[in-house]
Amino acid sequence: LADPRAACARAVRLGMVRRKVLASACAAATAVCALAALVLLPRDEEVDGRLVTLAGWDLASYTQPDANGPIGYNTAAGSNRTLDGNCTDPRLEVDWTSIRTYSGVEHCGNLYLQPDLSAPPVVRFPHASTSILYTFLMLDEVGVLNGSWPLTYEPFPGNCCGVQGNPAPIRHWLVGNIPGASLKEGVVPGDGSTCASSASPLCAGSVVTPYLQPGTAGLPSGSHPYLHFIFEQPDKEPIAFPAFDDEVVTNRFHWNYSAFLHAYGLWPKKASNWMVIYHYPQAD
Repeated sequence: LADPRAACARAVRLGMVRRKVLASACAAATAVCALAALVLLPRDEEVDGRLVTLAGWDLASYTQPDANGPIGYNTAAGSNRTLDGNCTDPRLEVDWTSIRTYSGVEHCGNLYLQPDLSAPPVVRFPHASTSILYTFLMLDEVGVLNGSWPLTYEPFPGNCCGVQGNPAPIRHWLVGNIPGASLKEGVVPGDGSTCASSASPLCAGSVVTPYLQPGTAGLPSGSHPYLHFIFEQPDKEPIAFPAFDDEVVTNRFHWNYSAFLHAYGLWPKKASNWMVIYHYPQAD
C-alpha cells in the first residue's frame, strides 16, 4: 500500500483540495492502511449477499502479559475474566446496518472504524427458542492499549475517561428479558421500534445498560476487540435486573461480569461473536 501521508502532503502542495477536507480524508486513509496492515492474508466471503473480509483471528491464540490467559478465556482461579469470546457455531449474528461504505456484518474478528459505530447494531440468533428469554451483552475485555491489538498489549500510560490505568472490563451494553421470538427475527436490543412482528413494549427486552459507542477521547491510535454474547435466562418470567447508574461512564469500568452472570443464572453463554474496532484521533 502507498503511504497515504505522502500522498496527502503532495495534494496540499498542489492545492488540489482544501486543507480541512484533506485532514479528514488523510486520517481515514491512514486508519484504513493501518487496518490493512493488521489483517494478514484476509479471506473474502459472501455473507447475506454482502462481501465481508474475514480476519481469521482466534482469540484463544493471543495471551495477555499478566498471565491471565487468552482474552475472554477460562483464566486463573479467582479472576473474573472467564468468558470465551470466540465465535460459537452457529454464531450470534450482529449487523451494524447504519454502515454504508463497507459491510456491517460482524464475522468473528473483522474490522470496523470507530466513527462508524454511533448507532447500535441489529442482533439476530435464528436458533433462539421462542419459549425462552435472553440477555444480551457487549463487553470490552481488553480496555485501553498503547497501540493496536494483537500487535501489542502495552497498556496506555495516560488517563482514560477519568481513571488512571486500564478501565477494563467495560460494560458497553446490557439488555435483559429479550424474547426468543424477537431474537429469531432480529432486533436492536432494548429498542422496541425495531421489533419485526410485536407491538409489546418489552419485545426488545429491558435495558440494563444503554449502548455506549466505543470512544476515542484522549486515546492514541490503535485497535482492540469487543465481544458480543447472548445468555439464556433460567425462568420464563422476566428478571428484575439492578439499575446501574450508567450516566456516569466510570461506573461501567472494572465490571465483575462473572459475578453478575452467575448471580442471575445466566451461565454459560448461548452464542457469541466479536469484532475489532480501530480508533484514531479525529481531525478538527
